[in-house]
Amino acid sequence: RWLATRPMRRLALLLALNAAYSAVELAVGLLTGRVGLVSDAFHLTFGCGLLSFSLFAMAASRTKPDSTYTYGYKRLEVLAAFTNALFLLFMSFSLAVEALHSFMQDESEHKHYLIVSAVTNLLVNLLGVWFFRSYARVNIVYRKAEDMNHHSICLHVLADSVRSAGLILASWFLSLG
Repeated sequence: RWLATRPMRRLALLLALNAAYSAVELAVGLLTGRVGLVSDAFHLTFGCGLLSFSLFAMAASRTKPDSTYTYGYKRLEVLAAFTNALFLLFMSFSLAVEALHSFMQDESEHKHYLIVSAVTNLLVNLLGVWFFRSYARVNIVYRKAEDMNHHSICLHVLADSVRSAGLILASWFLSLG
């Protein structure tokens, strides 16, 4: 019942891949003392929490209405989409702050471990974009609450992909000059 639909199974697989990669990245970061890896692992863990909430909302929305919630639990998916949208705003703000911070630093150090991390993260997120590509459309009106949740999941993994691609490009430009 928990993984009754194809999008739920795909999200569960994406969540498992992200959680496993986050755990590996955290372990490597702690063992090597790389703060960048630990920071990225916590970012991924926070994202996994949001994707878990989306998966929970997908499963709970299939529950039949009861005496307490006579209209059912369908609107949990809208709440999950709203939560993902807030995360995207938070991530945009934090990226802007990180960019300003890196411009103010005098030294620009080329960190190879961050490139490897970004490439691996990009591959995992591109799989997620592939899974939810049919929900990447821009609609003014959503016919179902689940479409909004699926669209927010697609935007979530797309934003993470753009972040990883930006890190790869920035590191490549820094290595050139």
